[in-house]
Amino acid sequence: MERAEKALKMSNRQFKRIIGTTKPVFQKMMNVLEIAHDKLHEFGGKPPDLTVGDKLLMTLQYYREYRTMESIAVDYGCAKSSVCRSINWVENTLSADGQFQLPGKQALQDGTLKTVAVDVTEHPIERPKKMLCKTSLLILAACLTVLILADSGYQGIQNYYPWSLIPIKKSKNREQSEAEKAFNRDLSRRRIVIENTNTRINVFKIMANPY
Repeated sequence: MERAEKALKMSNRQFKRIIGTTKPVFQKMMNVLEIAHDKLHEFGGKPPDLTVGDKLLMTLQYYREYRTMESIAVDYGCAKSSVCRSINWVENTLSADGQFQLPGKQALQDGTLKTVAVDVTEHPIERPKKMLCKTSLLILAACLTVLILADSGYQGIQNYYPWSLIPIKKSKNREQSEAEKAFNRDLSRRRIVIENTNTRINVFKIMANPY
């Protein structure tokens, strides 16, 4: 039985925990890759040493576990170069398809009012002598049709984007009013989507572990 077929026999919860994505998304990726594979080999050629399912599965395992390609090659009984080529092919094919890309800046500039929650995530990187944290920041185009929901780490953002909301900080001289507390709670409730998104991204250790 092919590895991908065996993986799909897991329960939905186990599949998501081990592979990092859901079965419907996995199968959608498989369909895209199989079409691209058939088109690539429609005139014959050397049979690939890995199936489409194997290539997709090893790519997701690479993202999810962030193992070395050499270690993955041992599990799949192939060369490290085959793993590298397979991951690059899966990435390029899925990216070119467009179904698995995030909207670009133009999606924010069509004239309709949108609300955008922003956040940063710290990604440890190895340096000679010590560990530093590289912060990845989402940069948004200045656009009056976008309302930005930020947290306290974005102090001063309103100087650049007037349509920005950040929590009201507690003053040393006075307590927050009930209205200010209510505003902060509502802002936190509306921003929870970006916090959950960061958590889902960090499921893939390639995004959370030192680069």
